[in-house]
Amino acid sequence: MKKIILPTFIFIIIAALLNSAACKNIQTRNPKGKPVQFRLVKDKINSENYSQEDQLIESLEDAVLLCEKDIAEVFSKTDYMGRPAMMINLTPDGARIFAHITANNIGRNLAIVFEGKIILSARIMTQINSGDIMVSGSFSQKEIDDMVKNISGN
Repeated sequence: MKKIILPTFIFIIIAALLNSAACKNIQTRNPKGKPVQFRLVKDKINSENYSQEDQLIESLEDAVLLCEKDIAEVFSKTDYMGRPAMMINLTPDGARIFAHITANNIGRNLAIVFEGKIILSARIMTQINSGDIMVSGSFSQKEIDDMVKNISGN
């Protein structure tokens, strides 16, 4: 089992580092779009002592796991409760990286950072293979529309 875990862990670290470097120096898919980052909450801050109110950038790991170059499409919709929501569809590479991130960090919190602010932090409950991420919560329709507009650059 250790023979499988170690190479997988090393692959995830290398993929995250390469993607992090790419996210820092990219010509984005849409140059009008604003920076988006997906970052893990620091390991020492677990879900028992971290809440949605603790939205300090200092509570996040430095590594940017995904960014705007990994986003294929962003649009607004409603969630299963009828609330305004933003749908983020990742590129095939972004979806592959996201699947590895979610598979290897179950129980940890992942934050989405937009314009330097944490807009969402959620605990990873299971591996997500689809590359489709719904952002919902206590956002107004205007907030969702503004995020979609700014992230997509339209």
